[in-house]
Amino acid sequence: MTTIGISGAGGFIGCRTVQYFLEKGYKVKGLDNFYKGNVDGLLGCIINKNFEFIPGSVTNEKDCDKLVDGCDAIIHLAAIVGFPQCAKNELLAWDVNARGTKNIVQARNKISKKIPLIFTSTGSVYGAVTDSICTEKTDSNTTTVYGLSKLAAEKTLEDEDNIVIYRYATAFGVSPCMRVQLLVNDFVWRAHNEKIITVFEADFKRTFIHISDFIRALEFGIHASHNMSEKIFNCGDESLNWSKRQLAEYISKKFNCIVHFAETGKDLDVRNYEVDYSLLNSKGFKCKTFMEEGIDELVRAIPLLKIGNRYEPN
Repeated sequence: MTTIGISGAGGFIGCRTVQYFLEKGYKVKGLDNFYKGNVDGLLGCIINKNFEFIPGSVTNEKDCDKLVDGCDAIIHLAAIVGFPQCAKNELLAWDVNARGTKNIVQARNKISKKIPLIFTSTGSVYGAVTDSICTEKTDSNTTTVYGLSKLAAEKTLEDEDNIVIYRYATAFGVSPCMRVQLLVNDFVWRAHNEKIITVFEADFKRTFIHISDFIRALEFGIHASHNMSEKIFNCGDESLNWSKRQLAEYISKKFNCIVHFAETGKDLDVRNYEVDYSLLNSKGFKCKTFMEEGIDELVRAIPLLKIGNRYEPN
């Protein structure tokens, strides 16, 4: 039985990733310090005898050593995620996103450089690019702490073997450790609870990936890493390149709510581009869950959320 080590195992993506691999018959080791305070996502997994939980942080080298020991593959999810959270906690973002990644790869290398390591980067590394469609060769023009710290982490990995770096689109969907401030999730929450969606810079293009495909890509990368010598791959689907206007108008019809397109104000996360995913597609990976189905899931789930859990703790 293959053992998968997962950093950030208790997060929005992490807890569902743990569940996915356990259900597929893997053994799983998970590391998390529950910085966000939500342990609920792993309660359903902790009773599984094939799951080992390690309390700790990727900023601690010994904790990384504990995670990697005995693993056949590593998935590095742990991060301070998103423009707002990284702007609030710049030093922590650099510590976790950049130095934490270095600690993980060093821990792996102590055992074997042959162990596949999948790193979850972000399309935010592109920043305010001039290209209308971003490929993996598009130069970075990011100015945010989130984008810069993730880009620094990528550079830590670029000379390593058996590495897959996914520049993910913005995730959306349902998780036991729910994040509502993700754009699609947030629009659905506002449509249900406030009956109005306010949109800044409505025609800015964004690109998205459903959480189930996010996780499928992780497993794909583990088994196909020998055939992914390019190392860096945009991960998402062209059909999920939507403008904020398209997204808001589609969701509003589900709730018969108002959409307000603000004439003043700016989206401080200045991304405005589409992304080309053909390189990863050529390796054999395609997304299966698209915007309409993912939004239907959120429509069913959002009423269950308490307002007190809407955003992560400051």
